Amino acid sequence: MRLLFILILLVAPFFGCNEAISKKQDNQMEKDFEATVRFEEDQATQKVDVYFGASLFTSYRYTDAYYKPVLYPLITASGKSLTRGFPIDPFPGERVDHPHHVGHWLNYGDVNGFDFWNHSDAIPLEKKGQYGTVFHKSVQLDQTNAALNVVAQWKAPDGTILIEEHTKFIFSEAGNNRIIDRETTLMAKTNVRLSDNKEGFVAVRVTRALEHPSKKPEIFTDANGIPSEVKALNNEGVTG
Repeated sequence: MRLLFILILLVAPFFGCNEAISKKQDNQMEKDFEATVRFEEDQATQKVDVYFGASLFTSYRYTDAYYKPVLYPLITASGKSLTRGFPIDPFPGERVDHPHHVGHWLNYGDVNGFDFWNHSDAIPLEKKGQYGTVFHKSVQLDQTNAALNVVAQWKAPDGTILIEEHTKFIFSEAGNNRIIDRETTLMAKTNVRLSDNKEGFVAVRVTRALEHPSKKPEIFTDANGIPSEVKALNNEGVTG
């Protein structure tokens, strides 16, 4: 009995230790999964979703509908969107100005006289000849380095390639901070002039809460996504 009792005392802590180690390993695996960048490409909708574990961070969207590739939305670790929903997914109470402001993007207002910055479906057909478009060409998913390697072409209205863009997006987390490092190289494919212009290069259109409070009448979307003029603005929660 005494020997058996001693053996039990010796064995019991061993199993307890194994259980503690197993739980610690499981917790570490869960943390590692949460911090792991994961890509899911949907060619039908022309986007690459970027996840930290099971949590969506952003999507690289390369449909021609936005006249340039964009990152949308940008979602914090706590699940809040940093970006305005309009024009992709309008939220009630949002401004509906500047439809070319989509998530995060990069372009310029005057490349050889063509406006790449303001191009959107709001531009009348008879004025399209004054606007350029950034067309997605390819995207390579680098899971090992948590990076997307993108090639795009800046084209004049007649299809002439003015600039070839090579961009590397690197995604990471540090505590509660989600990080995008963007490395972009623009290569001239012909004689290119970027004239002095107020519109460019890198931008993010933020959600309403991050805007500056305003007392001027503005146009906002209602609960059905329909634009309407608001004489007096509701600045509740607007702290930008």
